[in-house]
Amino acid sequence: MKESLLADRIKFIDDFDRSYQVYEKNKKDYFYVKLIYEHFCQNNVDIKNEIKITKFKSILNTYRTNKNHDFSINKYKTCEFFWTNLNLYILSILAQASEYVLKEKNEYEKGLDSLIEQNLLNCEKIVDDLKIGNSKIGKGNSISKSINYLKKLFNDLKPGRI
Repeated sequence: MKESLLADRIKFIDDFDRSYQVYEKNKKDYFYVKLIYEHFCQNNVDIKNEIKITKFKSILNTYRTNKNHDFSINKYKTCEFFWTNLNLYILSILAQASEYVLKEKNEYEKGLDSLIEQNLLNCEKIVDDLKIGNSKIGKGNSISKSINYLKKLFNDLKPGRI
C-alpha cells in the first residue's frame, strides 16, 4: 500500500513537471483563450454549461485559426492541469521531502534522496518563475523559505555531514 502511494505521488510529480514544460511553451496562448472564455462566462452566468462548452470550443478554434495553429485543446488542458494542481504539487514536494527526512529508510526508499532533491530544485524553479515564493503556506513560512530549509536539511543529511 505504501509503495503504491509513493508511486502515485511520483507519477503525479512527473506528470506535473511535464505539464509545466507545456505551460512554459504555451502560456500566452493559454491565457488569451482562458481570459476570453472567462469573460464570456462572467457576462453569461445564466447560460447552460453545454452552451458554455460549445462557446469554449469556438473560442479555441477561432484562436487557433487566427493566432496559433499549433495550440490545441490538449495543450490547453495540460496548462489547465498545471494551474489546477500547482498548490497540490508544491505541498506534495514539501511533504515528500519532510517525510523522507523524518523516517528511517528501508531498502526500497534509499535511492529516493536524489529524486527528492531534484524535485525540490524543480519546485524551486517553478516557484521562482511564477514569482510566488513569498506566498505563505498556511500561517507559517513562505514557500521559498520552506524549500530552502528542506534543501539545507538534505545537504546536512548527506553521508558524513551528521
